[in-house]
Amino acid sequence: MNKKLKLALLSSAIFAPLFANHAPLHAEPASKKLIEFKQSDGNSIWLRKWGDEFAHGWETKKGVAVQQDEESGDWYTTKLDSKGYQVKSTVKATQAMNLKEKGSNPRIQGEAQKRAKLRRTQAHQNNLFARSMVNGSSLNSSGVSQTAIQHVAGTVNVPVIMVNFSDTSATVERNEFDRFLFQDAKGLTAYYREVSYGELTLQGGDAGVIDWVTLPGSHDFYGRNNSAGYDSNIGVMIESALDLIDASVDFSLFADINQDCQVDLVSFIYQGNGEHQAVGVNNDIWAHKYSMYWLETEGDGYGVYQTNDQCLSDPTKTVTVNDYFVAPELSNAGTRANVGTFAHEFGHVFGLPDLYDTGGSNSGQTAGAGDWSLMASGSKTGPNRDGESPAHLSAWGKYILGWIAPTKINGINDTEFEIAESVNNATAYLYENPDNPQEYFLIENRDQQGFDAYAPGKGLAIWHIDDAISAPQSDGSAQSDVNAFPCDLGFQDCSTLHNGVQLVSADHYFDLEHDFNDGDIHDLFGEDGDGGSDEYSTEQDWDTEFSSQSQPSSQWWDGSESGLAMTNISAKGAVMTFDLGNGAATQEIVLQNGVPVSLAANQGEAITGYIDVPVGASKLQLSLSHNSGGDADLYVNYGVVNDSSSADCFLNSSSVVELCTESELGETLEGRYFFVVKGYNGQSFADVSLVAEYESDSESPGENGSVTSYKIDVASGSYQHFMVAVPAGSTVIEASLDENGGSAMLMLNEGEEASARSYSAKDSGGEFVAVDAPAAGEWFVAVRGTKQGVASGVLTITVK
Repeated sequence: MNKKLKLALLSSAIFAPLFANHAPLHAEPASKKLIEFKQSDGNSIWLRKWGDEFAHGWETKKGVAVQQDEESGDWYTTKLDSKGYQVKSTVKATQAMNLKEKGSNPRIQGEAQKRAKLRRTQAHQNNLFARSMVNGSSLNSSGVSQTAIQHVAGTVNVPVIMVNFSDTSATVERNEFDRFLFQDAKGLTAYYREVSYGELTLQGGDAGVIDWVTLPGSHDFYGRNNSAGYDSNIGVMIESALDLIDASVDFSLFADINQDCQVDLVSFIYQGNGEHQAVGVNNDIWAHKYSMYWLETEGDGYGVYQTNDQCLSDPTKTVTVNDYFVAPELSNAGTRANVGTFAHEFGHVFGLPDLYDTGGSNSGQTAGAGDWSLMASGSKTGPNRDGESPAHLSAWGKYILGWIAPTKINGINDTEFEIAESVNNATAYLYENPDNPQEYFLIENRDQQGFDAYAPGKGLAIWHIDDAISAPQSDGSAQSDVNAFPCDLGFQDCSTLHNGVQLVSADHYFDLEHDFNDGDIHDLFGEDGDGGSDEYSTEQDWDTEFSSQSQPSSQWWDGSESGLAMTNISAKGAVMTFDLGNGAATQEIVLQNGVPVSLAANQGEAITGYIDVPVGASKLQLSLSHNSGGDADLYVNYGVVNDSSSADCFLNSSSVVELCTESELGETLEGRYFFVVKGYNGQSFADVSLVAEYESDSESPGENGSVTSYKIDVASGSYQHFMVAVPAGSTVIEASLDENGGSAMLMLNEGEEASARSYSAKDSGGEFVAVDAPAAGEWFVAVRGTKQGVASGVLTITVK
């Protein structure tokens, strides 16, 4: 052991899952704040930054890429040179310029991001997940979220080194940073203690933050951007800093979880602001995480740094430094930097990917997870949007790091299912795709408490996850393009957009997907007292329902129904409730009087459905015919689903035709009769037909038409659906609803099931709808409960 005086920066164990590896360039996303600049002719131009450490630049409000001339200070549009790099054009930028004008180049961002893809991939190859792989741990390739087995817990003493430049003066003293990071209620230790529910503690060790060291080079030498668009001499900067402290710091006492004689991470605070910040300039350094090895391959520095300290796990070797991250000294306000950037970069240290748009598409951009996650723009939230109070990790991020163990809700049917807020409770629910365990929904309750106080709003956040895109790969490296697929420019439906960690847009307006904002109060589910209207003052508000009927729907990525139905979602608050109904992902079948349907099911599947019997009907019977495709059993029950032998009618004979009549069902009642059809002993079946028939005293078609009445019992946010066959030559179809003191919406639609977003006629008050001269064929009526819903109401459908 070297006897020279060294700072003992001890690193306690972070149990098996604290991990790190060879080369990460993870970065802080650019501030989107518009800043005013003056051209030499006196005209103002408002600009904002785009990108991250991998590729970045400036653009006008209308998206025209620009670059500043260092001599004149004027801004010019940019173009791509023969190598695909950004260079300044001869066209001076103006405030009014748009992407269609000569001199603008709408491809700049996309091409720059594409060129940065390799660097981004390299950046994600090293983290604590990947490093733990070297020591024998492996990811479970089966089951939901293969990374959830990696548990980040325990205490770690974090080495932090402060670096100044030859031509600058530091503002913040070492002691202030040490206190802030590791003792302050809004510091790094406090943040990770809160989001990990007390499982992870970051500390500064005996020595804490290492005081300012002054480098031989100037600020601009280290921070200036090269032709590829990223900082030129970061490797040189880190080598110089390590040279200055190696004699007094014992690197063998830093964290080396997998005992490969390489320090898991060294962090640096550099003087001044960062280029990613709103006040940052081109020659400032952009906060990021990367590795010395990859910097050398890019012509920056001499690669992995060799210290003079003997490795404790293998005395034949000396300790090396490879992975690092850098963050600025100052906030936008010029005071000590806030915790947001530090927390974001440590998220990368723990193996989490960026959740903002990293794809570089020329057909639009997405905000990704926006302000709803630390790993997107949530690192910037706070009273001044300067990272004072960064948002929590998404439920997916906490799941990845083992800080929550979501309760699986497949197959559960319950009312007033409770979920507590997620700042003080490690609670989330998971609904899994049985055919693809890497796809699932994660549900959490965000309530603007603690560090999450400046999240965009409150309510149930429902995340649609695809671990094939988002989870660490088999070697533990993070994936680089998790949320990289934007919805095309415009206002169209983005519900089929397939990203790895996708927040379901409760208001169905896809502001995040279109990058219209970084999140707002309408993104999450829950009754918000708006009376059924949404942010765009329409009547189409689905924030109390997430099901196959809602917009957006609970479909899987391939368009098949998931079976997840969350209805009657309560008011937003610290404890929320919802009614949960789910099961097999098979479409519910609505039978019509005398109309047979053909049924088929795979092994283990069941088919469910119902028929609504009108007032005055009699002699109900259901007939199941086995043609040539196997044997199936029939269960029929009044009022509720029952697929057991105690159902009102249960038939499992080997007869070709099985019949449920009033002998089994009892006297025919008005209301809903449910059926379940399952293969004998769970076997598959096909070519089986089912028909329900009853006699009705409704008026026969004629001058007054046909009139059919149905009993309505529908909760708020739930539906009842009906179909009626309209003959050729009909003059009108009408539907009227006696709400019996309740509240509902009434919709009528041609050709397909009616809903609040698909209708030929709609009455938000729920009283009456009609269509003149209806086309012959199937017409559908839907009743959707609002407010208190409807109990014992009567729906009357008339065809004249």
